[in-house]
Parts: sequence; structure tokens; C-alpha cells
Amino acid sequence: MVYVVGHRGAAGVEPENTIRGFRYALELGVDYTECDVHLTKDNQLIVMHDETVDRTTNGTGAIQNLTFAEIRSLDAGKGERVPTLAEVLEIVKDKAILLIELKGEGVEEQAVQTVKSMQMDTQVIFTSFHLDRIRKVKDLDSSLRVGAIFGQPPADACQQALDAGASGIGVHYRNLRWELVQEAHHYGLDVRAWNPDTVPEMQAMINLGVDGVSSNRPDLLIPLLRSSPSIWTSIYFEESLVDALSRLHAHGWQCCELSCEHLGKLATASEQELVIEQVRSTLDELGMDMPQAHLLLGANIANIDENKRAADLIQVLKELSVCAQLGVKNAVIHPGGEVSDALHSLRVEQFKILADHAEKLGVCIAIENMMDGKDTQRYGARINELHELIDAVGSDMLGICFDTSHANVQKLDIPAAIIECGERLIATHISDNDSSGDQHKTPGYARIDWIPIVQALREIKYQGIFNLEIPGERGCPQGMLDLKVRHAYEITNWLLKQV
Repeated sequence: MVYVVGHRGAAGVEPENTIRGFRYALELGVDYTECDVHLTKDNQLIVMHDETVDRTTNGTGAIQNLTFAEIRSLDAGKGERVPTLAEVLEIVKDKAILLIELKGEGVEEQAVQTVKSMQMDTQVIFTSFHLDRIRKVKDLDSSLRVGAIFGQPPADACQQALDAGASGIGVHYRNLRWELVQEAHHYGLDVRAWNPDTVPEMQAMINLGVDGVSSNRPDLLIPLLRSSPSIWTSIYFEESLVDALSRLHAHGWQCCELSCEHLGKLATASEQELVIEQVRSTLDELGMDMPQAHLLLGANIANIDENKRAADLIQVLKELSVCAQLGVKNAVIHPGGEVSDALHSLRVEQFKILADHAEKLGVCIAIENMMDGKDTQRYGARINELHELIDAVGSDMLGICFDTSHANVQKLDIPAAIIECGERLIATHISDNDSSGDQHKTPGYARIDWIPIVQALREIKYQGIFNLEIPGERGCPQGMLDLKVRHAYEITNWLLKQV
């Protein structure tokens, strides 16, 4: 999941580096916030970005030439006073991680002492453009976390960061490239983009695969990372994918899941490159996002029959390649088969093969929860089985897709099951039923209580799409289906705004 950093609190909304700004950021629900520190003339550690007080207060002069009392008397915006580092730490403690940028010269020792005196060693990261300053922090206490900041990163940015003892790098969003993100991750470095302040800029950084985004507008960033309304393309399964996308867009949808039917056709298309390019162009022209796909519906890569197992795996890998070419982030697959100790090692072995391919292609695999048959226990009908499989495979490329209809038929406590999925939840299949069968209807059809479900997704900070998979709405005249698609869009938007 992408973490959110409120830059200087929330500098695009409230006065920067003020208690008011930090409180606002915390109320929004940021994961991190960031501040800058300088020493005053009388050696007090204050929170301010510039070397002078001119831009952010009603005073003038260099910080190093002013006493703390003089600076404290100034208005830092909306009646706020310039805070000390200790005051900011007190506000942030146990609520978020604080990035402390070492702005002024000679601040390292006092900043470290202040953090340690408040027993917040694990709740801060010291950062700087000046790598000698984060080296100094590591010299003072090697257990403290530090990060390197770059405006225009040099070719050896990762090596410089590693040499300084950094656990991550922060790069200005305009100069951050996919290749650097991949290199940093190869070396185990966290990557934070700063400071995109418009939604398109933020989305571009998220699409690069960064770990975190620092922004002056966390109020825009946080909703962007929450679940977006989405629908699978096979609501129009009789249409070509390009036509299905156009119809969905006409009814308000900006996001979709590539259905297994449309994906299967792409994977076997005679002019595959041309067709894929047409789909990509259509998505670009419409401004649509397709971050999720469903792999071969009947795939069982753990089938006891070797020939069927091999055939399914070959098809799944073909489809996974198409997903990578289309920029799909998460590909959904069923775990396959029944609960059986005899099949466990085979299932683990096969998913290791799949995870290895997924890693090479940069597409995550989302394993879907299932429901038991009348006389059989299907593997994955219980959330703990999905966790056990992922643990056994041992790959970060595996996550969970939660299907609400499957869970309802299985008589699971759906919000509790979502919480059980935790941070491994990377995809959803959303639909309603009356628990007697898998009817796959639009939310509101039956008795599922949807508000607690959305609350549970918020609680685990789920950032994937809220994706409707509703084949139960098909089988009606085209005009009526269009109305249902529009209705589903309005229902989904309303639902996501209730929490």
C-alpha cells in the first residue's frame, strides 16, 4: 500500500510547519507527516523550512540571528506560533511517523536527543539533502532510521543512499522515473515521491510503484488512495473490449476490471499486439484505468491431472503477459481444487511458479476466496487458507481478492473477514446475494449490510478498487442493461461516500 505523507503538516491547506497544520493532517488520517528543523540564536530547535522567518511569518531576519522568544512572538499564519520540535513530536506521537528534515547546520545532535528523550526512536525518520547529516545521525545512534532526499537524483543515487545508511530515498516527483523506483526496490530502499499536489501528478507517482507520496495536499491524496468505483468489463461481454470500455465510460465509469472473457480473447488474438495497442489507446483517450484483471475463470493450476494442470498454467501465463502489457497491477485467480493435505505441496509448488513469473512481469496475483460446494470443501473458502498458501509460497507478489458474494454464501461475517485479510487484500469482487446462491447482483439487491463492509475496508486502509462483478444483472434488453449499469455506478458512488 502507498503511504501518505503530509508535507510540513498540510502546507497547501493550513499554515506550514504549525501545530494547526499537523493536527489537520493527522485528522485526515496521514500515515506520515514531515517537518523541518533549525537552531535559533539561543540554540533552541524550532520547526521551520526556510533559513529566514520572512516567508512564513510576519517577521524578518535569519533564524540563526533571532532568539526563540523573538521567533515565538511572530504570527506563523492564522494566529499560529512557530513550534519547537518537541511540541510537534508530542502532537504526532503514536499517531503517525514523523519525517524530520535536518535543514539547519548542526541540528543533528539536538534533534536526536529530543527524539530519544521522548522515547520516539521508532516513530521518526531523519532525512536530508545533505548526506553527511544523516551519516551523523547514524554515528550518534545506528539504530535510528534515516533517509536521503534528492531533487534531481544522480545516476548513483541508490548507492549514495546506501552508503549513508539510508533505508529509503525521497525524490522530487518531476524527476522520478520508473527505472529508479525499480533499482531502489532491488536494493531494498523505500521510495517516496515529493511533492505532487494535483490529482494527475499524484496518480502518476502511484502508477510508478512508489512506496509513499509526500504532498502539500493530503486532503486530495487520501481520497485518491481509497477505493475507487469499478466494474468488470463483462457486464458487456458480448461487445468487444474496446466497445465495452466506451459503453462503460458513457455511463460514468472511470475504472474497470478486465474480465476473464475479454482477457481470454486478447490472449488468443491473431493480431495480439495491434489489439492490445487499440485497448491501450482507448483507455488513454477515455481517461480510464484498468488496474485489475480476472485470469482464466476455470483455471486450477493445482489440478491433480498433470495435463489439465499444465494446460491451465500455460493459459494463465499467456494472460498474465497480456496483463503486463496493459499495465494491469493485480490479476485475480482462484486457488483451485478442494481442501486436501495431499494437494497442499502441489498447490504451493504451482503458485511459486506463478509468483516467479508475476514478479518478472510486475503484476501481483490476487487469490480469490471461494465457497464450499454442497458436498465438498473448496480450498480458499476460509480466509486463513489463503494466508497459509501465501505464507507457504513466501512471495510478496501474492495477495488476496475478496469476493463478497462468496463470503455471504459461505456465511462469513463479511466485515470481520475483510479485517482478517488485512494488508494482503489487494483486489475485490463486489456483488450481492440472498445467501442461497451466488446471484452476483448489484449492492442493495438482498440482505448484505454494505456500510460495515466499506467501514472495514477503510479500517484496513484498502487502496484497491471497489469492483463490481455482477453477471446476475445481465440477460435483459440492451437499453435496460445500460440503465442497470448507470444505476450500479450511482449506487457504488453513494455507498463509498457513506463512510
